[in-house]
Amino acid sequence: EGARPPRDPQPIGGPGASFCRLGDAWLFLTRAGSLNRLSRADGPAERIAQELPTDLALVACGRREQATVLFLGDAAHGSVERVVLLDADGRQTTKLSLAGGEASGPAWQVAGSLPRFVPVVDGRGALQVVDLDRAALNQSAGACGGVGRILITPRGSFAARPGLLIHASADTGELRSLALPELDPERTPRVDQLTDSTVFVPAGAGFAVVSRDTLEVSGLRDLPPSSPLAGCGAE
Repeated sequence: EGARPPRDPQPIGGPGASFCRLGDAWLFLTRAGSLNRLSRADGPAERIAQELPTDLALVACGRREQATVLFLGDAAHGSVERVVLLDADGRQTTKLSLAGGEASGPAWQVAGSLPRFVPVVDGRGALQVVDLDRAALNQSAGACGGVGRILITPRGSFAARPGLLIHASADTGELRSLALPELDPERTPRVDQLTDSTVFVPAGAGFAVVSRDTLEVSGLRDLPPSSPLAGCGAE
């Protein structure tokens, strides 16, 4: 529900506007660099920021404590070239630039508030871990390629590419991976497969039950056992 706004965004954002879901509202970034908020109720749009980049689209958004976090880049491909944090008055407090390019990135899902460390795919197609509190890349996490889906939760994030599930720690940004044969990124991970302690990952004919905090396998069916690896696995 709510994958798109309940009404045509053209009258609100104008031609070329990009948008993302934020709680009970949508944020629209216009081609003139204005950020507007539209509530789910049938009310008027509210401008909350301006003078944002005019050459980038809104890929995803979320809340980090009191800040609104914007991930800007190529919305059609899910790749991120800039991360911007706004305070309650819409002022830019933090800005981080990433590699640009035309690489395909992941499908995004944000469940709840953002943790300190968030995985993104840059314009070169590499998965990077962003430290939102320091506005810097977590260089110790390394980088991964070929990621097709990212799920961000307050307790840690998951990224998936064919045959491999990657977990980014919410506390340290550390990447660990789990080889799952025939894992299809288009099918996993998803918000509706999360519980308080586990994520259910369909992979081929079976599924894996994985701890959300440590990426340790809790149980497997129709899949060979697999131990978590540091980083992204074999590149």
